[in-house]
Amino acid sequence: MTLVNQILHRKGNIVRLEISDNGMGMSADVLERAFEPFFTTKESGCGLGLATCHKIIQAHEGIIEFESEPGMGTTAITLLPITQPGK
Repeated sequence: MTLVNQILHRKGNIVRLEISDNGMGMSADVLERAFEPFFTTKESGCGLGLATCHKIIQAHEGIIEFESEPGMGTTAITLLPITQPGK
């Protein structure tokens, strides 16, 4: 798997970060469970990485989602609000 693209841009008070790879991609079933604690498709995985990322992003009132197709790679899309210090 190779990182093939990173896009970071701001629109209004939202920052959008897209990270794409050319890995094996994820099926609809895997996408549905991707943020479930202890769910993993890896033999040596513990299933806490994406669940932890999801919780951190939610705590900052953000969103993370994936676009993926088996055999075509995956794009992770994160949206985070920009807030002013002290507000």
